[in-house]
Amino acid sequence: MFYTSVSYNRVPFSVNSISIVNGTTPATQFSVKLATADADKSLTFDVVYSDGGYFSLTNVAYAGQTFRSTGIINAPTTFSYACGNLTLETAAANGLYNSLSFNSLQIQAPFSSIYKEGFVFGDSWDCVGFVSPAILMGLMVVVILLVIIFIGICWMMDINTMDRFDDPKGKTITINAGAE
Repeated sequence: MFYTSVSYNRVPFSVNSISIVNGTTPATQFSVKLATADADKSLTFDVVYSDGGYFSLTNVAYAGQTFRSTGIINAPTTFSYACGNLTLETAAANGLYNSLSFNSLQIQAPFSSIYKEGFVFGDSWDCVGFVSPAILMGLMVVVILLVIIFIGICWMMDINTMDRFDDPKGKTITINAGAE
């Protein structure tokens, strides 16, 4: 697990130690506990392995509150999950939300035996979806350019030669280009 900073309601806190415990339920592979300076406030989450070859983070809790993500936090077991800014929220209580934010989070569950020594993160499975505002704007520009090209080609195909004054029965105009 790697992250540059973690904050609760925009207040950063530091992690003193990390401990990993085998799962207590059949679905949970293992649980991770990040201890902070305040013994009552530790960050815990479960790593669950699914039959499809994916691992996911569930039951994220801090200071007795359970947090949820807007999307699914999962990745294939050979990949690492990476997210530039991951924000988790609690359910609304009195119209207020509590947030837990990670900056530059990268995590990989070592389910394979090749990770026992010299662990390095695998390829990144990023939290940004396939459609982001930047990708949508790029597609919009491409569509606009294709429409302009289509209209231009249609106009070029509509060009007609001026043959209104040509007489098909008469003599054609010939211009001699003699070499002198």
